[in-house]
Order: sequence, then structure tokens, then C-alpha cells
Amino acid sequence: MFDREKYERIAIAYAIGDFIACESFLTRKEKLNLKEIICIIKDDLTLNKFIYGNVVNIIKNSNCYNKNIKITSIHCLKSEKTFDNLDITISEYFKKDQQKIKTTLLQWQFFNNRNQEYKKIVSEENIGNFCLMQKKLCDINNFKLPNNYISILGWTAETKDKGLELCDWNEIVKILKTNKIKGVILNNKQWYLDKPWFKNILKKDCFINLVGKTNYLEAVEIVKKSNGFIGIDGSLSIIATQSLPRKSIIIKAHELTGAYRLSDYLYSRFKFTKNFIFNKINTDEIKITSHHKTLY
Repeated sequence: MFDREKYERIAIAYAIGDFIACESFLTRKEKLNLKEIICIIKDDLTLNKFIYGNVVNIIKNSNCYNKNIKITSIHCLKSEKTFDNLDITISEYFKKDQQKIKTTLLQWQFFNNRNQEYKKIVSEENIGNFCLMQKKLCDINNFKLPNNYISILGWTAETKDKGLELCDWNEIVKILKTNKIKGVILNNKQWYLDKPWFKNILKKDCFINLVGKTNYLEAVEIVKKSNGFIGIDGSLSIIATQSLPRKSIIIKAHELTGAYRLSDYLYSRFKFTKNFIFNKINTDEIKITSHHKTLY
């Protein structure tokens, strides 16, 4: 029998989205039982600060966790992203203390083929316990957004070769104009703005550009309040699947990417279905909903 309640720690690797996906499988009792969250990071200091800082903010703004929980940041012993290196990193962190290792839930165990823990967790998941959905995280009135809008995530902080292309943005423009609705562009990295063709896209009157103008919790709250989501796979796409109807979401991801192969882990509310993930943005694949109600 898989003993879920033995875990006193969670170890997550490299990305804020991994924490959001991982924690969504835990019940409130299990979250309150946690003594530590361990963020395994790489050498990018800016990215590490972003990940660690936002895990701290999520915990502080959540009613789901023990107030005394410890949040730790440790470096992966090797730069390559392999499960073996992560296992070694955790083992060294605990100085090979087997009791601590056994009571640590490794995030990659959810989808690692070496064991069946992931499938057992999926079968027992509590989708009503997403910590970022339980209450209003912050005030977003200062952005003066319209009552109806679509949230857009066009690129990531980590990978410059993963982002929406010109053809995708042209389809987004069609979607926005057809539905007579604005698109709110969210991101904390501005390198994408240097693309000459994207500067022309931004001249369209259907966009509200909030790139570099929100913190992470504000971006999360904006997605939660939106009428739809279009973008690549990233932490905000996980937020979208936790808060919005499936038909109002388009996530661009190639079949070989983790977002596609692990969709029932990352997007657990829509487990065992991939009909919101496509290899390109297509006008026909989205249905804009009326303004929806949140849990709080």
C-alpha cells in the first residue's frame, strides 16, 4: 500500500511550474504535514531567485501549509537534468540519512517510469485543493483591465527556443478580433520584445502589454480572472488549467515535450485528455467563455 502520509518533505527541480503541479496532488492534511520544501536549482542566479522567491510567496499567501514550514534552496550537483543527478543531490543534502530520504517526496517520482507512485497518486488526487485557487492572492485593480480578456503567455524565462511564432500571433489576433476581446500579454522576461516582427504585432490594438509590469502572484491572479488562455507550456498554463474551462484554453506544445507527454501530471484537472494541447495556435480550437466564478 502506498503510504502518502509518511512524507515530511517535497523536493522539486528547476521550475515554479513543477511545484504548482506537484502540490496539486496533495490533500490539505498532507500539506499541513510537510516540514520542508526543497528547491533544487541550477546555476542561473536570476532564475533561481525567481523560483525560490515565488515558492516562498505562494506558501505565505496560501492557507494550505504549516506556517512554520521550511523552504530550502540547494544546487544540483551536476548541470545536466537527469533523475540520477537529482537523486544524488538529495542524498548528499541529507548526508545519506535514509530516514530523511525515505520521507521526502521527489517531484520526479510522479512521472518517472521506475516506479508506480505517480499512477497511485493520480488515482487519489484532490483537485479541489489547488493552493493558488483558494483565495484572492493580490489586488489587480491597478492594471485597469477590461471585464473580459484572454491571458497570453508567449515565451518562457528559461528557454529562448520555446515560444510562439509569427503564425501563432497572427492566429491570436484573429481570435481576439473575432471575439471582440483584448489579449493581455504576461511575462517577466523582455528579450522577446526585441524581435522586429513582434514589435509590429504589439502595434495591434487588440493587445494589452503587461510584460515586465507584474509580479508573479499578480500574473497568476490575472490568469485566474480571465476568460481564456493562449500560450506555451509554462507555470501560467498550469494555473489556466486549474481555473478555466478546458475549451477556453490553447496550449502550444510539441508531442515530444514534457507538457504533452506528462499532461495528466502537469494539467491534472484535465487528466487523461490532451484536447487543449496543440502543435500550433488555431482559431478553431478555442471557445471564449463568459466571465467565470472563482472559488473565493
